[in-house]
Amino acid sequence: MADKNKKRDPMPPPDATPEEIGEFWDTHSLADYWDETHEVEFQVNLKSGQNPSPDEDGAADQRDTLSAEEGWQKLKDLIQSMDKRRKGCKNGEAFEELVAALLTSFLKIPFVVARSGDQPSGDARSLTGEVSIQAKNYSDRTSLSAKEIEGDIRQVNRTLQDLQVYVLVVSRDAAQLHDTLDAVSEDTGLDIVAIELTDELSELGALCVTFWEDIRDFFDPSDTDQEFLDWVQIARDEPKTHQKIKDVRDKLKDGIQTQRHVQKDIEKYLLKRLVLIVFVPSLCYPISH
Repeated sequence: MADKNKKRDPMPPPDATPEEIGEFWDTHSLADYWDETHEVEFQVNLKSGQNPSPDEDGAADQRDTLSAEEGWQKLKDLIQSMDKRRKGCKNGEAFEELVAALLTSFLKIPFVVARSGDQPSGDARSLTGEVSIQAKNYSDRTSLSAKEIEGDIRQVNRTLQDLQVYVLVVSRDAAQLHDTLDAVSEDTGLDIVAIELTDELSELGALCVTFWEDIRDFFDPSDTDQEFLDWVQIARDEPKTHQKIKDVRDKLKDGIQTQRHVQKDIEKYLLKRLVLIVFVPSLCYPISH
């Protein structure tokens, strides 16, 4: 029992900080102040009240969510392996359906996926035939054949008379195709838009995270854990992702609008020619009564 007559330092006042209280009890014994205590009830929160250091905070974030590099890489792995993981589908079919669903959500234009096998109008096309999609699900180890891609474009152009925009979607970097695509576009008059998937933020990646709720059923839930889903939400809200989406929309919409404008000019020109052919002869040969 503490000696009440022993001179004691005063206990910390009620407005003392936790640090001041801690320093006091580091050098004093509760036994000397037992007579000043009383019974209380309280709840304890075991979470630390200390703010983590920048290094600790960064480590905690990495544990809770994927880094940007890890997230884009996982998304790429999921897409490149989806044909193998989805049972009952022919090679490439799952990716074709995924791309059609993405562009339907993005452009608000319904796309019809072609039957597997010979696809002269592309893997998918708009109902009007103005837009055709070719989807190539390749791994990074698979080489891209510029000659094959060019052959596909020319075949679709011959098949769809109203074709205006050709969209090539590739699940890997397709920089080596750009020169070929530009040359075919100049030769055919088509607007050719390439949408690629890389290890970082890319056109196809941005579309996937932005419209994830529309395509999540294409993937097995066991392959998309909560850590990945949290990253999808973070990546979707990034300003860089919004800018990438705007860039893709501008490329596609500009192509469609430009081709429609050219088509209208052609129709006006042909209409004028038709009027001249019909009415000019009547001016040269008056009608006899």
